[in-house]
Amino acid sequence: MRYLKVMSNLNQDDVPVTTFHEVDDDDFESKKIEIYPDSTIEMASYGMQTKESGLSPEKFEAIDEINALQGFDAAEIAKEEFERQWDLASNYIRNK
Repeated sequence: MRYLKVMSNLNQDDVPVTTFHEVDDDDFESKKIEIYPDSTIEMASYGMQTKESGLSPEKFEAIDEINALQGFDAAEIAKEEFERQWDLASNYIRNK
């Protein structure tokens, strides 16, 4: 598994400003957290998804490919950081 944080500065309401990804060894998303400009949080995993989220059926791009896109900045993060964000997002969704 690898864990990534992708930031966007596109300033579009329908594009998350921050996305956290858990990517499996075959380069497919297994979990995702999306944080939108209005602070809405959406999330998805193999067993669940919120209304506006879902896992991509496509292989996940390499970090350098994401960083080559205008308006995006991607970096690997520690598993512990991803899990902390997953717990925070899960609590937000539960208490909505």
